[in-house]
Amino acid sequence: MSITLITTVLNEGSTIDRFLGSVLRQTRLPDELVIVDGGSQDGTIERIRLWQQRPGGGRIKLIVDPSCSRAATPGPIGRGRNVAIRAASNDLIACADAGCAVEPTWLDAITRPFEDPSVTVAGGWYLPGGTNTTQRALSLFWIVTPEELVEDHFIPSSRSVAFRRSAWAEVGGYPENSLSSEDTMFIMHLRSKGHRILLVRDALVNWELPPTARRFARLVFRYGFGDGFNRILARNVLGTFASLTLACLLVAAGVFIHWGWSVAMPFVMGSYAARRRWRSVLRPRNVALLPLMGLLRPVSDISYLVGYVRGRATRRHPVIPQIV
Repeated sequence: MSITLITTVLNEGSTIDRFLGSVLRQTRLPDELVIVDGGSQDGTIERIRLWQQRPGGGRIKLIVDPSCSRAATPGPIGRGRNVAIRAASNDLIACADAGCAVEPTWLDAITRPFEDPSVTVAGGWYLPGGTNTTQRALSLFWIVTPEELVEDHFIPSSRSVAFRRSAWAEVGGYPENSLSSEDTMFIMHLRSKGHRILLVRDALVNWELPPTARRFARLVFRYGFGDGFNRILARNVLGTFASLTLACLLVAAGVFIHWGWSVAMPFVMGSYAARRRWRSVLRPRNVALLPLMGLLRPVSDISYLVGYVRGRATRRHPVIPQIV
């Protein structure tokens, strides 16, 4: 099987070397790597051109397309992926994000199922990356582990997914009307057409988590906005609202019952947030992160709910001139 790996970039100068290095160390190299840049100004393009001159760099195809930017379209990521797929030479498409690093066996694992002609879509997963305190706390409660995934409800991110071009064409490609949730909508469109989403638990990429609470809140707000704008995943809203309600009750208990409860409350909230990861959380070096997890969980819930409401209230994105 010939495989095209695609990715989109915009000002990824600090991460592009890590990504390309991980791609060119794959046990199964892509036959081509199509990168669409939306107009980087931080040296990303120059870094990619240097990689093109290295051993194995001849398989890298760079497309600089200013129409794949927020100045030109409300959905630059979706548009960039569609541009890359149209330029691909092969029917089998794999997709990863430049902000990640793929595990050495990732491409082999995520494309192996396509030896069966009936397989049209396969999704992998991601491992949380980062070493500072915020990133470590997020990795303990925010990211689902591959073992916890349920295939029937599995919606892969385009950080780790592969599909046949015919399936992509059948649903009209990635949506280009939203900055976020475009990959969720793409998978939901595929599923509505009868495509089974095959879960490949060992097709893993490393994703660097937000290093600060503020950047985390902005990221989750963007996810919520995309889900609200596209009117999808209403069950997430109910679960998030229930979690936030419990946090408010814990705060109320701390204020009105006893001052000692106020001291214990961050640990209780952190324990609730990390309830599925007890074995990891109870390690000595992680117990101290419980109060931070207890604070980050409400930050996540509030950011997602506010984003969802804002997105739901937005009937359409501002009209932006399209660059042909």
